[in-house]
Amino acid sequence: MIIALVGTPSAGKHTVLDYLVAKYGFQALTLNADAGPNAPNAVSAPNGNGTATTRSPSSSSHEHDTAVFTDADTLLEHVTRNWRTHYVTTSLQTYAEVEPFLKRPFFLLVAVDAPLRSRYLREAARANG
Repeated sequence: MIIALVGTPSAGKHTVLDYLVAKYGFQALTLNADAGPNAPNAVSAPNGNGTATTRSPSSSSHEHDTAVFTDADTLLEHVTRNWRTHYVTTSLQTYAEVEPFLKRPFFLLVAVDAPLRSRYLREAARANG
């Protein structure tokens, strides 16, 4: 199963991601075009088709391993091969990235939103350090 969290900035997507990872053992996935075996703090883990998946600590409040993929197609291929494993991501941000996943029966798209004041306070706290 893969859950993609989408929504407005500072709505709490990363809080939901951290909860799913900590409480239910989901594995976090992310997209990064610059990902590769030479990325800082990354360890290369080869997968079955000859490509590599790098793992590095997330910038979220909880430290957990995040599998980093170069594009949505590679992520989709990995998730399809391992469809019984639970994954969560906040990296699918455009319809073009989400659309191929909609054909999969193990895909769930969750929209996360929060009141404007809550989002503003989160952004202000983030800006102040």
